[in-house]
Amino acid sequence: MAELFTQEQARAWLRKNNLKTGKSIQDAFINEIKGVLQEALEEEMNNTLGYSKYDYTNKNTDNSRNGHTKKTVKSQFGKIELDIPRDAEGEHEPI
Repeated sequence: MAELFTQEQARAWLRKNNLKTGKSIQDAFINEIKGVLQEALEEEMNNTLGYSKYDYTNKNTDNSRNGHTKKTVKSQFGKIELDIPRDAEGEHEPI
């Protein structure tokens, strides 16, 4: 498994964000996981459509982005609310 950061980087992140309790660490960790998942969802949409957001020069489809739907997912760290991207033709099915 890929290492996201070293122990020293983790300590620096905890100090920088003034995280001293288990709850504050858990909340911050959930927020970081949310950011990673949200980026992955957007990349999935890019792959489905074949072009990045605002990159209309590479658009070779009639399908396009059509907003987001809010979903709450349960993780071992708690609930995470995500904005799931939608496409106009309903072809996109995120993993």
